[in-house]
Amino acid sequence: MSDPWGVARTAPLGTRGGRHEAIREADGSVTLVFAWPTNPLPMNGGRGHWRTHGRKVRDVRETSTWLAALAVPWVARPLPKVRVHLTQYVTDARKRDADNLGQLAKAVVDGLTRAGVIADDNDQIVTRVHPTITRTDGPAHFELTITREATA
Repeated sequence: MSDPWGVARTAPLGTRGGRHEAIREADGSVTLVFAWPTNPLPMNGGRGHWRTHGRKVRDVRETSTWLAALAVPWVARPLPKVRVHLTQYVTDARKRDADNLGQLAKAVVDGLTRAGVIADDNDQIVTRVHPTITRTDGPAHFELTITREATA
């Protein structure tokens, strides 16, 4: 069976025991799993010093860069057109605003650009699906799904 990424599919590149991981799915998509229990970059509520905030953005971007670099093989880079979808998995039923994930989504997609997975994060290359929040019985975490789209 041919792998859509052009190389043999691998097992998950980490474990979910509180660690980040990258998974190549059978349908050709890639899922980056971030083990953060809460949003590290909330749009409302994270009122701290600008330098502290800058460090958090850098850490999120670097984590995304490393996971994407592990998940997407060099032979497939840069991808011409992708669709990205960020999902937050939570363990309780509190009301949350998915718009609050915008700053996190931006930093994670910037990491894809830095890893060379995409040439740029403009709208001609990246189709962004609005972030969603889903309840889970497992540990709270975030997932970014990257799907290669057909080019015209």
